[in-house]
Amino acid sequence: MGPVENIDAGQLPSTHRMRRRVLALALGSIWMLPLGCPTDDADDDSQENFSPCEFEDRSEAYEAGMVHPGTEGLLDVALLGVTPSPPDVGDSEWLVEVTEPGGGAPISDCSIIATGWMPDHGHGGPEGASTPAAETGQYTVSGLSFVMSGYWEITLAVDCLGLEQDQVVFRFCLPG
Repeated sequence: MGPVENIDAGQLPSTHRMRRRVLALALGSIWMLPLGCPTDDADDDSQENFSPCEFEDRSEAYEAGMVHPGTEGLLDVALLGVTPSPPDVGDSEWLVEVTEPGGGAPISDCSIIATGWMPDHGHGGPEGASTPAAETGQYTVSGLSFVMSGYWEITLAVDCLGLEQDQVVFRFCLPG
């Protein structure tokens, strides 16, 4: 048998073939190192400062008192306050006011079901339900829980005595 370089790979003993494969894999993987390895650069804190809301353009900025008209035009809902404020991951309690359209008179005898939905993930969280607050037309919605950061659509389905059901949708990105 002649020198090793003149031997066909199929004729090499299995340990020689294995070494060649390992060497080929190692050399072939070196080009990937800059792509996936963290650096020691102390100024690179991009992962620590990442916000799922940084480039979100579907959400609205929370502002106490913000008002949305019902999708059927039967009522308006003002979001008077949220705990925590602004809305964030975890349990949430909302104080809302239901009025006639265009900032009309407060509407009593309503029940509200709040449903959070993450369209990007195809899931929601626990629903919230309302109880009347001290002021006429105001309701406290509790039991709403946001299970993770990201873009949420929160639908308030409002049933008021003497009216058809109407709903409003608030769109927030929760930073977490």
